[in-house]
Amino acid sequence: MFLLPVPAYNDDRSKNMSERTIGSISENLVKYHLEKLGLNAEKPKPDRGVDFSVWNKDKEKSVKIQVKGRSIQKTSDWNRWFQVRRNSTKTPQDKINQVDYFVLVSIKHSEIWLFTREEIRDIAEKLQWKYWTRKDNRNGLQRELNLDVPLDAKDGKLVREIYSSHCYISNDNFNKVRFETLEEDIYKLKADIRKLRIVFNKILDEN
Repeated sequence: MFLLPVPAYNDDRSKNMSERTIGSISENLVKYHLEKLGLNAEKPKPDRGVDFSVWNKDKEKSVKIQVKGRSIQKTSDWNRWFQVRRNSTKTPQDKINQVDYFVLVSIKHSEIWLFTREEIRDIAEKLQWKYWTRKDNRNGLQRELNLDVPLDAKDGKLVREIYSSHCYISNDNFNKVRFETLEEDIYKLKADIRKLRIVFNKILDEN
């Protein structure tokens, strides 16, 4: 379990991390925040492609969450580019449909993004305008979730701009707290955490 709310990996260390390591960092980070909100986050056993079952305190309601992490890229600025890949038994669409929410973690930007299954499905389909020429996408083996490209070729507005309210934890907020600057910065962080708590409580109430 990571003690810092969002570890900042803005150097060459994260560039050399394996996908498994990035996945582990992202999952532990999300688990940390969920537990700070008073929720129970458990890894389903056996592993069927769902990262966490999240329960309220009384275990009366639960949702399924998939976590995707992205490290600092060596050769590009695509640090908010996530993917859903086919495995031996499930298509990207199957993997999207089996969970209620996706949590996307950008290591470089120290961001945590929260999307519903329906929003992820919509983003993946709309971004085909950009990625349909890639073999894996054309053959249905993979879907792209790049927050740094336009959702629509004609509109030109980036995915992260359209869904800016979905970024609940950001590097700016945690850097302010890490260096213990002004009281108003601490207040802003607490407001951000309260917003995330409200969102997850609403999720559990609706399920």
